[in-house]
Amino acid sequence: MAKRRRNRLAAGTAAAGAAAIILELAGIPGSSAGNIAALNRATSKLSMKATVNGGYWLVSADGTVYRYGSAHNYGSLTKHLNGSIVGIVATPDGRGYWLIGSDGGVFSFGDAKFYGSHGSSPLSSPVVGGASSTPSVGPTGATGPTGPKGAIGVTGPTGPTGMMGEMGPTGATGPPGPTGATGATGATGATGATGVGATGSTGPTGATGATGATGAGPTGPTGAGPTGPTGATGATGAGPTGATGVSGPAGFGGFLNGYAALMAQGTTTGFIGPSGQTNVLATDSDAAGVIPEAGTLTSLYVTSDSFDSTGDGSATATVFVDDTATSLTCSLSSGTTGDATCQATGASISVAAGDTVSVEIVNSTGPSTYIRDIRWSSGLSS
Repeated sequence: MAKRRRNRLAAGTAAAGAAAIILELAGIPGSSAGNIAALNRATSKLSMKATVNGGYWLVSADGTVYRYGSAHNYGSLTKHLNGSIVGIVATPDGRGYWLIGSDGGVFSFGDAKFYGSHGSSPLSSPVVGGASSTPSVGPTGATGPTGPKGAIGVTGPTGPTGMMGEMGPTGATGPPGPTGATGATGATGATGATGVGATGSTGPTGATGATGATGAGPTGPTGAGPTGPTGATGATGAGPTGATGVSGPAGFGGFLNGYAALMAQGTTTGFIGPSGQTNVLATDSDAAGVIPEAGTLTSLYVTSDSFDSTGDGSATATVFVDDTATSLTCSLSSGTTGDATCQATGASISVAAGDTVSVEIVNSTGPSTYIRDIRWSSGLSS
């Protein structure tokens, strides 16, 4: 059986001018007598409370809070106290705490809510501590071995349709269809009037010869009267119109889209492919999807519903093609609301059918922050 590790408290020497607390807490970096050396100069009365995720706070009698490990400092008392601070109580999620005064005063910090105090009422004896009505959650134990794979559950209902992306450019015009059959020939126009030429002169009489055949003088030339005017054009034939030619192939254009539900704590870099994922994936080859047709990537649009951070959260999104970063990149910044949006336009990145594409997310805030509901969209034109 493994030995249990125990917290150990040891009193410091009187020469230090205050009590020293030596803490040995499993999994909490930096817990040692040296971490509280400065407290020996401040006060001789200290209280301690561990967080739920690897850290703890120390509070002195004057209301000064000191943090260690992963614990965040949500504030200290800076005003005059009627009684010294005798305890610190963490909220269940570890994102706040209450300081308890010996006169019954209660001071809230972080996400701790103030429900009232006894600081203005006389007490028969001083307050010595306090407790939260909801127990604090201890640190998460080690993950057990993975159980056997259960049966696949029924498919959940389809989520709501995402917003429509901007319209892609018009596809190229298809080739002309075949020429329709020629209509029937219209009726012939009326014949123009016959020209009236002058009669030719009579040929000379042949010499009288012996009785024989009649002389055959040459025929006079044909009269050269003007040609009559051309008749009116006949009506157009009423043959059927030829069939319309087949349409040319549609031009390609639209958007590539990807989604990941979570970028977990401890992850600073991950990839999202052109599909839905539960988490960001470790490498581009794990996440990348195939581009269906050749075209040009022109834009990138990225959104995130929330950053889990006590301050501003930030991240960078970059389009990767065939495991190589492109110039399509933008930066997310959560501000105080937690959600973030960024976009990049005006790029012209040529891609071929069969190339792979994904988006890299780099969490600039640090491994203690996680990002939820990351969506990306990239415009692809033919």
